[in-house]
Amino acid sequence: NLDLNKMGFLYRNNIKSFDYNIGFKKNTPTFSYIRKFNINISRGIHRNLKHLKIKDNIGVRLKMYLLSYSKFTIGYFFEEEHYNDYYMYDYEKKSNGPAFLLPQINRFYLKFNTDYSMKYTSNLGLSVDESANSDNMIVLDIDLTAKISSNQMIKLYYQNTIIHNKYHFLESVFNDINPSAEDSTEYIFSNINAWEKRYGIRFEQYFSNKLSIQFYTEYLKLSSEHGNYKLWDANHRWPISSSFIDGDETYAPLYTEDGSPPIVTEDGEGQYLDPNYYVGFYPRYSSLNLNLSFKYEYRPGSEFYIVYTLSKSINGRLFDSIKDFIFYTDKDNWTERYLYQSFYIKFSYWFDV
Repeated sequence: NLDLNKMGFLYRNNIKSFDYNIGFKKNTPTFSYIRKFNINISRGIHRNLKHLKIKDNIGVRLKMYLLSYSKFTIGYFFEEEHYNDYYMYDYEKKSNGPAFLLPQINRFYLKFNTDYSMKYTSNLGLSVDESANSDNMIVLDIDLTAKISSNQMIKLYYQNTIIHNKYHFLESVFNDINPSAEDSTEYIFSNINAWEKRYGIRFEQYFSNKLSIQFYTEYLKLSSEHGNYKLWDANHRWPISSSFIDGDETYAPLYTEDGSPPIVTEDGEGQYLDPNYYVGFYPRYSSLNLNLSFKYEYRPGSEFYIVYTLSKSINGRLFDSIKDFIFYTDKDNWTERYLYQSFYIKFSYWFDV
């Protein structure tokens, strides 16, 4: 029951970690285009206080600084089989399940950054994960920055993430069909195919060294498709098929199909809504966020802010264009709409003592 918020920065408790890094750096030109470079090899082994291995990886990274003052990075990480003791955490019920075994993972990544002092700069990134279970994740990052003038800057940002996971933890449910005497909670997994796209624009205008205004907006779209549901069993290496989920001659399947509403009996028993339509799993989600910030530094270190935020989100539906999203006002089944506005004033004063 440790409250981490009272401890400062601590990303988790219940851990013993061992990490080391060894590297080689060369600060003189190499070949005809490399100004300097460094190579690092890292190793990490983490266990919780029950001696369960929760991290075991080794990686190598090569970073090259080119004569054009651009930077190129290439890396590889190998994750050995290990457990995640928070993988089966149910965010709705705020309860954690048993530790879950994660397969071996190979991770490759590339990054390229142009010279930041130039008028136009760009950052490109690509990472690819592949597991022994044929799970994969691909992340593409692109951002372009233009310094319009000495006091104006605009930045465009795009990120695309594609995920396929064979054993994605979905939720924990109460087994009201054949509950055990010790624990009647079952842990449900699914195959998931998901993607997420982010589009961002940031604009900054400096009127003087004390007065500035910033505008930032991000449009987000994500989609998650679930299927092939499995049940966690402590006696098996990976989740298994079960009549508790699939149903049998006596009991209906755990989940409805194609968005059909669940039929619930008077005592509260019945099916669960198809996860591809339940908004708690964000099967289809679109959001637009706008932020406008005015900043005035009236004395060194002391600042005055005015911030306006506008956010609109639709959970349960995707749109072909941002225009359709903005003007959407319908009420569809298994869809929720959220609209949020806020206005902040912040004042800070530093004493010279």
